[in-house]
Amino acid sequence: MRIFMLAISAFLLLGANFSGPSGGIITAAHASTDAESSSEFEYYELPPLLIPVINARGLSQQVSLVVSIEVPTGKLEEVALYAPRLTDAYIQDMYGVLSAGYGLVNGNVLNVSAIKQRLSKVTVNVLGEELVEDVLLQIVQQRPL
Repeated sequence: MRIFMLAISAFLLLGANFSGPSGGIITAAHASTDAESSSEFEYYELPPLLIPVINARGLSQQVSLVVSIEVPTGKLEEVALYAPRLTDAYIQDMYGVLSAGYGLVNGNVLNVSAIKQRLSKVTVNVLGEELVEDVLLQIVQQRPL
């Protein structure tokens, strides 16, 4: 039991901070190969997004996305304030884009590169360039209906 408590204490002292399944803050360091300079980024993971794809025949599939935003160190709290606005912007953009066929190859398969590009653009529009290093897709799933 003592070893377990010691391990937990060491883990907390090292500053690890991970989110649960509903999204939140994830911290990590990203060091460059140059020994003199290193940059650190932190990650904010949004809750899963569920987006229906509707075409002329009706509901054709359900797309699930989990997005993490890479932000400069110390800016996580500011990004967290915008989480509801980001979720809204992502859903609005993806709903229209996927239903129109953009972001889909042959009308069925997700074009992950195009989706990431759109999400990056929406993220910069909501947060501004100074708060966004990158937009990372953690999970991309689609389910035909």
